[in-house]
Amino acid sequence: MTVLHRVVSACAAEVTVLRRAITSWARALGLDDDKVQDLALAVHEAMANVVDHAYRGDHGPMEVRAWPHQGSVIVVVSDHGSWRTPTPHAEGYTTRGRGLKLIKTLADEVAVQAGERGTALRMTWSQVGLP
Repeated sequence: MTVLHRVVSACAAEVTVLRRAITSWARALGLDDDKVQDLALAVHEAMANVVDHAYRGDHGPMEVRAWPHQGSVIVVVSDHGSWRTPTPHAEGYTTRGRGLKLIKTLADEVAVQAGERGTALRMTWSQVGLP
């Protein structure tokens, strides 16, 4: 089966382009419409988090990799920025913070790996009917 792999600048325009690409990719795999929409929205939220938080105003690289694996679909969105844990006293703090909650609702499994070399968000949709 096919792998989707893109590395782009972490900016809003690229998020729109990549959402279309991931939607087309998921449809081509044969996922049903509900799964396609869940996957596209979760990946969109993950990419928006990179744009909003990873590079502190700059546009560093954002990588999206998606592949089928043993009847499931795995998508990883990653960056090379710095993890910033929001605090109520941080400059620019808002009450937004719903993206990761939404992603965890849409995907069957979510894992965040944050470190000095960036952040990777791995999302898995299990048993989506793929061979």
